[in-house]
Amino acid sequence: MRKPFAGIFVVCYLLCFLWSGLWAQTKDELVHDLSTLIKFQTVTRDNEANRVAMEWVVEELAGLPVHVQWYESKEFPSVVITSQKTTRPKILLAGHMDVVPGTEESFQPKVEDGRLIGRGAYDMKMGIAASLNIFKALGIDLTKYDVGLMLTADEEIGGFNGVKYLVEQGYGAGIVVMPDGGFDWNFETQAKGVLWLEVTAEGKSAHGSRTWLGENAITKLARFLIMLEEDFATEKEPGDDYYTTVNIGTIEGGKATNQVPDLATATVDIRYTPKYTSDDMLARTVAKAELFDGIAVQEKISGGSHFADTSNPLFVSFVAIAQEVAGIEVGETKSHGASDARFFSGKKIPTMVIAGKGGNHHAEGEWVDIADYEQFYRVLLAWVKENGRK
Repeated sequence: MRKPFAGIFVVCYLLCFLWSGLWAQTKDELVHDLSTLIKFQTVTRDNEANRVAMEWVVEELAGLPVHVQWYESKEFPSVVITSQKTTRPKILLAGHMDVVPGTEESFQPKVEDGRLIGRGAYDMKMGIAASLNIFKALGIDLTKYDVGLMLTADEEIGGFNGVKYLVEQGYGAGIVVMPDGGFDWNFETQAKGVLWLEVTAEGKSAHGSRTWLGENAITKLARFLIMLEEDFATEKEPGDDYYTTVNIGTIEGGKATNQVPDLATATVDIRYTPKYTSDDMLARTVAKAELFDGIAVQEKISGGSHFADTSNPLFVSFVAIAQEVAGIEVGETKSHGASDARFFSGKKIPTMVIAGKGGNHHAEGEWVDIADYEQFYRVLLAWVKENGRK
């Protein structure tokens, strides 16, 4: 007599065997694609290298039903790939190709102890490779989905000629996914805005032995900067590690030791929480400057903060799929830095900033955990399949 469970056992064995083979194939392709991207030395402002890397991504999707649009702003290239002819897909996967400088060796990817190591592996070519493989996995079924992939080349210096430019051209989405923060499976619920200022103090020159005949611009500037620091110090509350900060970056002034300086300048870096705007921070600084005669404040760079509402059904769906597919509990975190997400969330476009396990971004030995990277891809693919149909 045949044993009733023998056939079931064989079927299960075969399914497990086939699944393990598919898993290995997926993992190998993910590692291959990320390794290839790392080899492109896409340092910010090397626009040709960034363009070549983007062209490689486009070539990888040759033959699939996608629409490709190239853009350029002040020589910085960008490309948007969509499954439908639209500037506002239901789901937009976004990433920056540019990386900070590294040694020649850092652009030679290597695998050690289950980690893929190389410049840009975590920040953020892992996200680009995962997105590329999602398009490959959807294949000819892309026509049934409304998804996009946006690649830019200037995030590391502010994103003004990448995502900001593209948003100004009308790009948006039902939701944007940006694996450029929210590390170790945590939604980035907040990210600080940034305001860079140049402060100039004017004085009156005189001989260093007759200071009463002049007005020291450096001293005036120093008094203003101390007042500014003290004002922003009131933002910190006991037990709070997420507050608006001000940093005095540089100070220049004076021409000779024996001369009262008539001009001095400083640069100031303000990082503010989402309850403020850059206009709030500028007005606050200018109000302090007006207490002094001869101090002027000029805005150099500004970028809004980022806020994400994790009660959004698409965020809730991601949490459920991460648990179901990979047994991962998605958490929440706040970022002290800034990313291109601010350009989308500033337009009220839901933006999901989240990534898997890795480390040493912007440093030698940057890495991603290969097994976790494959998990991230599988979760994101399942989420896109559930939420991205047109």
